[in-house]
Amino acid sequence: MGLLGVTVQDVENAIEAQNEQRGAGSVGTAPTLDDQQVYYTVTTPGRLLTPEQFGNIVINSKGPNGVVHMSDIARTEVGKRSDEFRVDVNGEPGVNMGVYLQTGANAMEAATAAKERLVELAKRFPKNRVDYLITDDTTVFVGASLNERLSHAGRSRPARAACGVHLSAELARNPHSDACRSRLADRHHGQTLAFRLFPENIERIMRTEGLSPYDAAQKAMKEVSGALVAIMLVLAAVFIPVAFLGGIAGELYRQFAVTVATSVVLSGFVALTLTPALCAILLKKPEEGSGGKLSIFRVFNAGLSRFTLVFLQLVTAALRHRIVTAVILAIVTFGCVEMLERTPTSFIPK
Repeated sequence: MGLLGVTVQDVENAIEAQNEQRGAGSVGTAPTLDDQQVYYTVTTPGRLLTPEQFGNIVINSKGPNGVVHMSDIARTEVGKRSDEFRVDVNGEPGVNMGVYLQTGANAMEAATAAKERLVELAKRFPKNRVDYLITDDTTVFVGASLNERLSHAGRSRPARAACGVHLSAELARNPHSDACRSRLADRHHGQTLAFRLFPENIERIMRTEGLSPYDAAQKAMKEVSGALVAIMLVLAAVFIPVAFLGGIAGELYRQFAVTVATSVVLSGFVALTLTPALCAILLKKPEEGSGGKLSIFRVFNAGLSRFTLVFLQLVTAALRHRIVTAVILAIVTFGCVEMLERTPTSFIPK
């Protein structure tokens, strides 16, 4: 390049000038004579595509032999977009390709379609020479979360029915997409109230106190309704104000806040109405001697009971020593304020 009097800036300017899409216009359009009947659209070649086309780019006309082309100073070939990254799969060279969703697309359906297409294309690959491997699939978490929600939350028939009602409400409120399905996976804390709290509590009362499903449902309502309403109000009070945040942070969190707040309210409503009624109708009183459980569950229940007892003792002690509790609360509050002031608040902290 030095011998030919070519600089890097000359090469960049030549590529930008000769590899650009331009509109050439048309011939015969208005204003024209009255007897003009036809017109022609002028088309020009688009952006360069092949190595030969890039090799024919003219850098300048001041070379020793006249015109200097790109092929005189460089090798043009089809290659990677950037040489800064290298892909190796199990020690073999590979090519990394990403599939991204369009706005409003369904993540699960798009992933299924992409996988089916890969299986179809793999039949045409050179045997034992080219293969494909999915290294990062973000829909695995979404699918696992949905399956866990439907399986864990729906172990009893009342829970399945409540789950179906809640899912229908969510889909009706936000039918588009990935938007709905992906965010359904983020709502276990709200929907657990409706799907797990009452059936498990009613089953415990029937097993320990020998009450009928109807009586157990009534007693469970008296025990946990207040706590359920409190939890629902607290979660709503946390997420609803987030929807009114300004700036780019507000735009990012608005959908999430509205979705979670709506989910919590729906979950609470279903938990207070449909779930107890279904439990009273569908649950069966356990038979005598049929309550045997695996040892691991007995150990877990025993540990949970001990933890609950210790927690109640701590709460009782805190209520007896209110001054000490107030001092600890003040210290914790002061620490939170200090950490909030020291934490960077910019969108991308340095």
